[in-house]
Amino acid sequence: MTEIDKCTREVASDGWVRWFVEKGRPGTTYARLHEEWRKLREGGHSEKTPKQFPAPGYGELYDVLVQAHDQAAYGKGNERHATGQPFVEQPIMKLTALYGPGFPLGQAGKKMQESLRLPREMAIRELLGAINYIAAQIIALEKED
Repeated sequence: MTEIDKCTREVASDGWVRWFVEKGRPGTTYARLHEEWRKLREGGHSEKTPKQFPAPGYGELYDVLVQAHDQAAYGKGNERHATGQPFVEQPIMKLTALYGPGFPLGQAGKKMQESLRLPREMAIRELLGAINYIAAQIIALEKED
């Protein structure tokens, strides 16, 4: 059994990062993923990382948040705005710093309103974008401390 097979089996059996194994993350090796998993298993989680991921009864919410992440990291957000930069260095964050909370929250509101007139799949994409604009504002607020 290879290290990748072992990591995949162990992570999948515990379940907290199953989607990392299934979808992968650019720049993250399975060895690093396995190390992260091992630390969490030993109680080394941060206050932002729950012990069980997703928490029981929150699978649907987790799935939506993963979709928002994937849209920013691998989909429209990455294709149009990232140019190889981490999320916190992309225009979404720079414009939030420049214009304040009105920028990301206004963009989120616009996307939510637009979703009401779109077919289902397009509406979902717009709403995932709204989630990412709201996340940008949360990140900006957390940086204030």
